[in-house]
Amino acid sequence: MVGCTSDVQKEERSKQQLSSKLNNAFETTAHINYNNVEALLTMSREQSGNYKLEFLQPISLQGISLATQGENITITYKDMSLTMTANEFFSSSVVKMIIESINNISTDYGFTLEMGEQQLTVSGMGENGEFILLLDPKNSNLLSLEIPSSGLKVDFENFKFLN
Repeated sequence: MVGCTSDVQKEERSKQQLSSKLNNAFETTAHINYNNVEALLTMSREQSGNYKLEFLQPISLQGISLATQGENITITYKDMSLTMTANEFFSSSVVKMIIESINNISTDYGFTLEMGEQQLTVSGMGENGEFILLLDPKNSNLLSLEIPSSGLKVDFENFKFLN
């Protein structure tokens, strides 16, 4: 019985450490496949929890950037910008699914961990269904995110924590 308690405590401690790590600032490039539509964007998270994203591809989205600031999001393209509440913008966007999945891990322990040799698998439930996040077990760098019920797959490249 003591072993079970120790295993539960160890898993909770691992979840707390992972949540703490993902609360740090980071930057990455995200290769997105959403129901067979592909996009490429740069993505960063500030220590405050705000995100900045800029589309690089497809050409039709190139130059569009999004920045969250608390409950607001600003969308910018060239000299034009529009600010609205995140709820108005995010109703069902791909960006929301990505941010929500990362934030679910960094703010709450309602997820499961499974350690493999090559990757750490983190899974949980979000507003858009089950998410599966793969991380590097050595440094907790994000490798990929999948939300199967929404047709979303994201591969993270050049991920690095900024602190």
